[in-house]
Amino acid sequence: MFGFRKHLAGLLFDRRHNIETNRNVVRDDLTGMPSRIRQHAGDYSPTNPALFARIVGESGADPRDFSFVDLGSGKGRVVIAAASYGFQRIVGIEADSVLHEIAENNIARAGLERSANVSLVHGDARTAELPAGNLFIFMYSPFRGPVFKAVAKRLAVLASEPQRAMIIAYSGDWEADALERTGKFIRRRMRRRQFWARSTVSLFYNEAAGRIGQGSAC
Repeated sequence: MFGFRKHLAGLLFDRRHNIETNRNVVRDDLTGMPSRIRQHAGDYSPTNPALFARIVGESGADPRDFSFVDLGSGKGRVVIAAASYGFQRIVGIEADSVLHEIAENNIARAGLERSANVSLVHGDARTAELPAGNLFIFMYSPFRGPVFKAVAKRLAVLASEPQRAMIIAYSGDWEADALERTGKFIRRRMRRRQFWARSTVSLFYNEAAGRIGQGSAC
């Protein structure tokens, strides 16, 4: 039932924006990235728009104070969704060239191609340039293993910069311990709507964003 509802919500989102983001792509078909990266990649599976809305709302962040970065932006669904929240900048970073091209087409069809604050980058999350200032990082289980650990270390370095607030929303939680082990983030698991279900989303706050996390705790 939950899978059907997610699929239907995705279809409605795509129809509203005149795009296609709803079809999954398994890892072995992500042939637009080097094999050394693909072996640590996750499947492309689109984020439920309702889940993304909950994540932004429950994070406690004022989007006007943050730039938004989707690491592993796939076909661009979350980038398009984020555009309605008032973030300072929105950047999607995707290692697979085929998904990146689809995302560029979707951004254009959604009317965001010429937006000054929305951009897509075909690149590696470990090295791609990130915006200055406060960051709201989103990851929907885009990669695992050594790639995730390298990204976690990079984000920890950025989170140590004075006056830079950072919030990380990590959906999937497979590698959440790697972020905790950096010692630079406080983790808060976001509750599922079903009280009996295991949480699959964690929010991470660096010291500068700590008060935001405390205020949004539920």
